[in-house]
Amino acid sequence: NKRHNTADNVRDKDFYSRLFRAHDRLNVAPEIMDEIGFEDCDYIALEARWQVWQRFEDWKATLELHVPCRDPIDHLMSLCSHLNHEFRCNEDLAEQVDACIQFMDRFDLALNNSTKNIALKCFGDTPAYIGWIGTKLQRKRYTAELRHGSSNKARNKSAECIWSNATAMREAREHLLRTQPYFAFCDSCMASCENLDKSTSMPVATSTTTSTLPLIYGHIHMAKTAGTTLNGMLALDFERVCGHKGYSFDAVQANARHTIGADVTTDKDFYSKLFRTFGRLRVPLRMMNEIGFEDCDYISFEEQWQVWQRFEN
Repeated sequence: NKRHNTADNVRDKDFYSRLFRAHDRLNVAPEIMDEIGFEDCDYIALEARWQVWQRFEDWKATLELHVPCRDPIDHLMSLCSHLNHEFRCNEDLAEQVDACIQFMDRFDLALNNSTKNIALKCFGDTPAYIGWIGTKLQRKRYTAELRHGSSNKARNKSAECIWSNATAMREAREHLLRTQPYFAFCDSCMASCENLDKSTSMPVATSTTTSTLPLIYGHIHMAKTAGTTLNGMLALDFERVCGHKGYSFDAVQANARHTIGADVTTDKDFYSKLFRTFGRLRVPLRMMNEIGFEDCDYISFEEQWQVWQRFEN
């Protein structure tokens, strides 16, 4: 977030962008997400076809999917704007609607199967939702103002004919509900008890501050003191471990790929493609610096002592 240039068309220059030209740490490539794995995630957001969620069907956990729902006409006009399509109320309404319907393959009613471990819920009030879900997630020690976010283009609603044409609005809405499972689901869900907006426990998001300095633990990895084993075990079993020999967030998959007895540099992952003698079980300092340490409770360095001076202020 700190590196991001607020101009929408500027790609952040980081190691991910060197591996995948159209991606970076604010638009993570699916291949990197798969390599990291999802075992350490409490909240997963995927911008992909609905089938991607099927990988979680055999997990020993319930996956509660939260589906964002907007007013269908406003949503339709936003899609038209995104696709640079001028919606014409004096032409075939079904064709006009269908010309703007894109990305609907991210949802399917097949996900709403009670025999699986996946449950669907919906929400429409995004600020309240952020406040509510924030009570379910671990709050980060360091927070920041979001510098990136909306990809929506500026709209001139007064120039959109549908708002002054009741017949077009009604026919477009009916067509959406009849032909698109996503809009039909939202119409039903928002009127049901599965609507998260109706939860009485949904507070408005607020920031919290504390006058007590947080405690961060540091591990000075001295040569031949079992530091590699210590770092690796902590990363596998505990959250917010950030080490030269492994991080919590990708430890499960990195460990699963590793061949017992082999040198960690033989593991073939995206880190090793960037740094020949490194990998996710031996992270280069340059990669650690790019990730940052703001989200770490336990830091393990296999470096000269001066590296710790960055934390003095």
